[in-house]
Amino acid sequence: MRLLYNLGVHLYGLLIRLASLKNTKAQKWLKGRKNWQLKVAQVGHEHPQSLWVHAASLGEIEQGLPIIQEWKKQHPSQKIVVSFFSPSGYENFQYQDQVDEVLYLPLDTPQNAFKFVKLLKPKIALFIKYEIWVNYFEALANSQIPMVLAPAVFRPSQIYFSSWSGSFFIRSLQQIKAILVQDISSLEVLKKKGLSNTEICGDTRFDRVLQLTHSPFDTSRLEEFINQQFCLVAGSSWPKEEAMLEELLKSPGNLKVIIAPHLVDQDNIERLSQNFDSFGVSLYTDEHWHKQNKVLIINTMGDLNKIYRVGSMALVGGGFGESVHSTVEPLCYGLPVCFGPNHKRFIEPSEMLKLKIGFEIKSSNDLKTLIASLQDKSKLQEIREKIDGYVSEKSGATQIILDKLKTFYP
Repeated sequence: MRLLYNLGVHLYGLLIRLASLKNTKAQKWLKGRKNWQLKVAQVGHEHPQSLWVHAASLGEIEQGLPIIQEWKKQHPSQKIVVSFFSPSGYENFQYQDQVDEVLYLPLDTPQNAFKFVKLLKPKIALFIKYEIWVNYFEALANSQIPMVLAPAVFRPSQIYFSSWSGSFFIRSLQQIKAILVQDISSLEVLKKKGLSNTEICGDTRFDRVLQLTHSPFDTSRLEEFINQQFCLVAGSSWPKEEAMLEELLKSPGNLKVIIAPHLVDQDNIERLSQNFDSFGVSLYTDEHWHKQNKVLIINTMGDLNKIYRVGSMALVGGGFGESVHSTVEPLCYGLPVCFGPNHKRFIEPSEMLKLKIGFEIKSSNDLKTLIASLQDKSKLQEIREKIDGYVSEKSGATQIILDKLKTFYP
């Protein structure tokens, strides 16, 4: 099985090289790894005995960021090195001032893994969520460098537990000193496979978003635009959700809609502006927003996680496509959240449905009925109190992970 794994890794590298002839992302992937040994050797020389944090991409490092920030506060002299597999993570990581170095992770070949670990010389390695790299784990274990995987999520259907490859990956999971998982179902999956190096920690995304809820952000213009009306914030929307919003706005009523589309390129923003023109549209970057307009389109990146704080409820996109996007951000602001039917990949939507703080919608009529029910202020307050309890229960993962890391840091 190891031979097949290593062949697969080499084949992936070959496919990336072929794709780089036309694909910009593949070109960045290769360029970022050019002469990697020289860079890693320099980092290992300047920052030996570091905390090495590895994440696949930008979304995963957001889960690692609260850990990084708190570790730095508690261990100011300890160096932190972050690595990424994807160019989207490496190029868009905005917290370089909070870490000591950012690297690309070379392909997981035995030679690369051995050389990378030998040159970097970390004290501890933290892998975020489900970053499982067989040869890197082997190299770290052989060098007696403790590994922690957190906050992880596991499902029985994953390749790590299949009948033909499960035993191979289980051996890698056994090399990890501590696997901290987000939920009970993940814990049960690992326990059934005989893994005892695991416990529940929760999800650091809640800690991360709760940090953002207390960050300074001037909402005066947004509040002036909303003008005390019911406000729906559509986050990471796709055309299906946007079409439902068009139907919704055709009905009379005091409603404002803020749309933060998944794609913010010029063509998509122009398309949205045209589609909602009859309701009155302002762009977030416009100098003046007309109060009589019904729609505000967010044509920037990185602001949605703060804009949620002015909403009455949220519609999170993606649930009519591959999968719904993150529902954690609006929840941490106390907003009831609705989404399309494709949400099984994430834990939170199912939990939210059970608690009746999240709502599955399949049509614009469903959305219209939901908004009408939330106009009842007592019902909205009841839901928000449930949300507060849920968020409180989910938060705190960062400290649990920090406490575990400290056991390997004398």
